[in-house]
Amino acid sequence: MKSPTPDTSNFCPRKEDVLLRREVDARRLAALGAEQELAAHRRQAATTEREIADIKARLASIPLEIASARSEAATAEASLQQRRVESEARRLQFITAPISGRVASPAGHNRSIDRRGGTVAVILPTNGRLEVELLARPAPSVS
Repeated sequence: MKSPTPDTSNFCPRKEDVLLRREVDARRLAALGAEQELAAHRRQAATTEREIADIKARLASIPLEIASARSEAATAEASLQQRRVESEARRLQFITAPISGRVASPAGHNRSIDRRGGTVAVILPTNGRLEVELLARPAPSVS
């Protein structure tokens, strides 16, 4: 036979039971809040650890960047020195004349020579005479 089912329509929980249930719910809510706060702290800790790892990697790369910059500076300095030497060599070229004499007419403009093997200057021998040959057209006659 079936046991009779109690009628719960008029059931009123006891005051102690209600207070206990409220306290259990409050503690569950507090535990849930603490778990959420713990998860937030763990996320923050993971973010901080990633930032620390990034900073350490950056610090490790700085000496390599310094060495690279020094190498580039040394290369640029060597290139500049080479250009100075080449410029000085072009500027200071001494030419020895095949005869003793005096420079009568420098051939270069602004101390430059147009091409290789070209005339640098006209030299008059020390014991030579200056001779000039003038080529001119006759002037038209005016009547």
